[in-house]
Amino acid sequence: PADFSSIQAAIDAAVPGDRIAVAAGLYRETLRLKAGVPVEGAGADRTTVEGDGLAPVAALVDCDARTFLQGFTLRGGQADFGGGVLVRGGAPVVTLNLITGNSAASSVPGLYGYGGGIALLDSDAEVRDNVLSGNSADYGGGLHLEGGAPRVSRNLISGNTAGVGGGLDAYVFYGSGATITGNTLSGNTAAYGGGVELAGPGQPQVTDNLILGNTASGPASSGYGGGLDAYYSNAWILSNTLSGNQARVGGAASIVPDQSPALVNNILYDNHATITGGAVDLQPGGSIVQANIFFLNTKGTCSGGAASLCSDPGNLATDPLLADPAAGDFRLRPGSPAIDSAAPAW
Repeated sequence: PADFSSIQAAIDAAVPGDRIAVAAGLYRETLRLKAGVPVEGAGADRTTVEGDGLAPVAALVDCDARTFLQGFTLRGGQADFGGGVLVRGGAPVVTLNLITGNSAASSVPGLYGYGGGIALLDSDAEVRDNVLSGNSADYGGGLHLEGGAPRVSRNLISGNTAGVGGGLDAYVFYGSGATITGNTLSGNTAAYGGGVELAGPGQPQVTDNLILGNTASGPASSGYGGGLDAYYSNAWILSNTLSGNQARVGGAASIVPDQSPALVNNILYDNHATITGGAVDLQPGGSIVQANIFFLNTKGTCSGGAASLCSDPGNLATDPLLADPAAGDFRLRPGSPAIDSAAPAW
């Protein structure tokens, strides 16, 4: 603020190649970033941008990979798409932010709100090392992505709520993809896909995530996929840990294939269903289910018309001897029958 009266005034004055450094403090405004101009706060614990409840707190439209939004708490936004952050097109980087207390809702009857924390639309954006917590939407309480090939990595996505996809909702078009890797999704709630909702004919890569303690609950026709719900999806769900999730059907996961989704090399441990499919509910249609660990899941392990896929001899249904799952340590202890049991082709 020593040089400009607001962050937006600095953005408006900047040219590509400039960098905007924002000092610690509370800024009550909404931002529209400019391609090639990084905007960096003094840290999420020190620099807060509070929206007006009428628009995204920050919008990045057709911003390139030189455009960073970094080091802020972003709160108090509301929009049809991206209450906290809206990214449309381009390939910007959103990193090291706390995105909390935002919502996505439509004022038009019959329409929906997408991405309470962040919405990525037809974008190749990189979203990494953020905390998305306490946001809400109809689709994607923490984050909604649709089209493009975004990379969502190493974020903590917790305590968000939605109708579909409490933590994250992804609709991936044919010929496009998304990479969702190394995130922790915990304590999120939705009617479908408490932690993650996946849909669309594309093939997102969902790898190395911790999906813990999420809940899918609702009326009798909902409550599918406590940790993850893949609905007419071709997602590759590889090397994730799903534990402590709850749903009516599919405590850890519910999968309705589009063509050939894959559930491979995952740990599905101590999940709970109130009706059936404590670990996973599998519907017919070409899923690949290999080299997973199924243990301590209540209301049976697998249900649905393709439940027999869980009987593939590569899947392990005995105690895997995890180090300390109650404390979040899912490593294998010496002597575990799961050592060297992964499917190597994946």
